[in-house]
Amino acid sequence: METRTQSFSKRIKSHRGITVRPKETSNLSKDKYPDAKSDASESSHLHPKRFENTYQLGPDDDKRFKPKKVETVMHDMLRETLAEVDYERELCSRLSRLLSDTIKAKVKELNFQRYKLMVQVIIVQNSDQGLQIASRFIWDEHNDAFSTAVYENKSLYAVSICWGVYYD
Repeated sequence: METRTQSFSKRIKSHRGITVRPKETSNLSKDKYPDAKSDASESSHLHPKRFENTYQLGPDDDKRFKPKKVETVMHDMLRETLAEVDYERELCSRLSRLLSDTIKAKVKELNFQRYKLMVQVIIVQNSDQGLQIASRFIWDEHNDAFSTAVYENKSLYAVSICWGVYYD
């Protein structure tokens, strides 16, 4: 025989596409999470899996951020992309974003595990002016690192900076 809650649930479902289930008291997790489904595949979107902490406080030596490798990647990308480019404000704005995304993808291929990568590319007109760039971070000097690359041609000056910040 169907209870009032079950019949009400069917009516609501047919009208709004919502399912209402009665609360089960036999299982503690059901009491705590009445909307949780018993099937693990269906409940994965409701309650994401949680993993145990690895208690790894530093990167493995072979997976540590290597500034020289990153500098080589950045310098090659700047040289390939900007070799024949004359400075134009709109073009260089788009190139800056494109280079930043491309360099980040290339550095990710180097497989520095457990590092968050941030890449910034600055392109300015080369007209004998000065350029100063500064940044500040909360930094772990043993695990975090950065790399810079500079490219210059007759009409523009480009600086690329990549930060690798270790997270555990």
